[in-house]
Amino acid sequence: MKNLTVGDIEIKLSKKRARSITTRIRDGEVIVSAPYYVSQKEVLEVIEKQLPWIKTHLEKAGKKKNNSKLKYQDGEKIYFFGNEYELKIAVQENKRNKVNIDKEKKQIIVYTSIPEDKNAIKRAIETRFKKELIEKIDELLPICQEITGKAIVSYDIRKMTTSWGICHIKERTVTFALQLAQKSEEEIKYIIVHELTHLIEPNHSMKFKEYMTKFMPEWKRIKKEINS
Repeated sequence: MKNLTVGDIEIKLSKKRARSITTRIRDGEVIVSAPYYVSQKEVLEVIEKQLPWIKTHLEKAGKKKNNSKLKYQDGEKIYFFGNEYELKIAVQENKRNKVNIDKEKKQIIVYTSIPEDKNAIKRAIETRFKKELIEKIDELLPICQEITGKAIVSYDIRKMTTSWGICHIKERTVTFALQLAQKSEEEIKYIIVHELTHLIEPNHSMKFKEYMTKFMPEWKRIKKEINS
């Protein structure tokens, strides 16, 4: 099985006796089967045409503990670091949007003067989640760098729909998905280790998997959980 990358999507290519190229998504992985006689160029052309379908199904694969369908209304459930919280909208006149996270009561409280402005509430929550995620990564990154023996120069965080992280090997930087703020500490640690391991082995080869097993013996279970 060969590993290909299209955009920021990892593709597993399997050549076999078959009549046509088929694509399936299993446990958050994109697996393409193709006849032996079909060239890699032809396979890539088919994958490019299927990208909208692939991205849609990858997004569906990540709906567990996902905030993507929030309407940003009082009383909704919202996920933060692997736990379910209740979203509370508190009206305060002449106040800028402010977000408070009550970890004891499991509530995320948004103070706003315009509760009808759902986009502003969303932006306020995402800003706070980004701040919290940076603090969590800053806490876990030195531990993961010691585990793998590899270090990055810097990292950034942005919203992504098809990947939890992307390692820019030449620059020795990593882009992490803002959506990781929804995931547990164990899952965030797995993504950090995963991306650092790419500095040793760029592709998802058997060697890469051997390193992952060495660095994080439970990585296969965690991978299924984060992508289920």
